[in-house]
Amino acid sequence: CIDPCMGSGHILAYLFDVLMQIYRSAGYTDRDAAASIVEHNLYGLDIDDRAAQMAYFVVMMKGCHYDSRFLRRHLNPHVYAIQESGELTTDALGRLGKQESTARALLDGFKNAKEYGSILQPKVTLAELDALQEQLREVDGASDMGSLTDQLVAGQIVNVLYPLIEQARMLVQKYDVVVTNPPYMAPTEHQKPYLLKNFKASKNDMAMAFMERNLAFCNKQGYSALIIFPTWMFLASYEKLRKNIVSENTIINMVY
Repeated sequence: CIDPCMGSGHILAYLFDVLMQIYRSAGYTDRDAAASIVEHNLYGLDIDDRAAQMAYFVVMMKGCHYDSRFLRRHLNPHVYAIQESGELTTDALGRLGKQESTARALLDGFKNAKEYGSILQPKVTLAELDALQEQLREVDGASDMGSLTDQLVAGQIVNVLYPLIEQARMLVQKYDVVVTNPPYMAPTEHQKPYLLKNFKASKNDMAMAFMERNLAFCNKQGYSALIIFPTWMFLASYEKLRKNIVSENTIINMVY
């Protein structure tokens, strides 16, 4: 499950409780279920750093609610604030070998990530991200036997690329459930070109763009749920969006 606009984590907290009920019905103890939920089932993204810190705290407290020793297990929730890419020199990128192209794709794709948030769709695959992450481990390990310069460059590579790999992985992988309360706003001047290129059916409003993005997050049998204005149902500018939703998906429930 993922909330791509998680804010301070209200939906994540509710999802945690629902997942706990599912685990209990399957015979899991609360302790094992809490750990598994945090490790395998619950994801959240936002553009606001402080909101992400609050959401992280909420998920951790939920874990403690179900397991009094949860903090001792040193688990890290998949709850992140989307970060913009830093700078790497040509020399640093050259140390990545065959994975340099993937690194460049991440650096280019996340240049203005705070403007776009979870509507970003990185042009990389999970296999490419795995290969790049393995290359980072090799570069970091090899630097221990190298010069001080090698260690500094390796540290820079890891610090710049590792957060991008983690957030790209969350943006690329598919989910069973996507639930969010998207931002209700017209796109900014920076956002308009990206929406025009990637969200032609919903380019006039960020909330509508997230209707499309949520569906792209879902696997073939996945569920998408949003709290959203009803204007998409009758405005002429969203006719293509309506047709796409009805022709390619099944509406289970609507509350108006």
